[in-house]
Amino acid sequence: LVGLGRYDEGLALLQEGITAYGATGADLASAGNLCVLAENYGYAGRVAEGVRLIAESLALVEMYEASVWRSEFHRVKGDLLLAQAGESQKAPQSLIGSLQAEAEACFLEAIAIARRQEAKILELRATMSVARLWQQQGKPHVAYTTLSPLYNWFTEGFDTGDLREAKALIEELSLGV
Repeated sequence: LVGLGRYDEGLALLQEGITAYGATGADLASAGNLCVLAENYGYAGRVAEGVRLIAESLALVEMYEASVWRSEFHRVKGDLLLAQAGESQKAPQSLIGSLQAEAEACFLEAIAIARRQEAKILELRATMSVARLWQQQGKPHVAYTTLSPLYNWFTEGFDTGDLREAKALIEELSLGV
């Protein structure tokens, strides 16, 4: 529903589902759901709430070493920080630069975690996020040379959203190389 622009309804349903799932005693298992909720807060323009939720959830994930979600949490945190930087256009450039640097660090951490896990699709998602940042910073060549070999690693699944998005970004980046 969030993807359809029905933000309040979609977020309420996500929160309701997470609460019901948590009531079953599946505390840490709901970490992935919290990551999805935080990401959807960002889509709904409620970036500060998403950043708060991801910070709280990431602390829990790190404490319990729930590594399956660590890469995604760092990627989503980076995306939310960039959205926060976008909302802060009237803020001092140093604040915007600081948010971008923190986001980049999140993306690089997400990539490192995904590589250790050999989770190529998570590595691809985080690499796309950092590539977009580098593109905005006027570094399309770095973005292209980082993303393209990773995309070329895949031998199937080219009809999935992640790989379609990666291909489109690579094509866009190739124009600036």
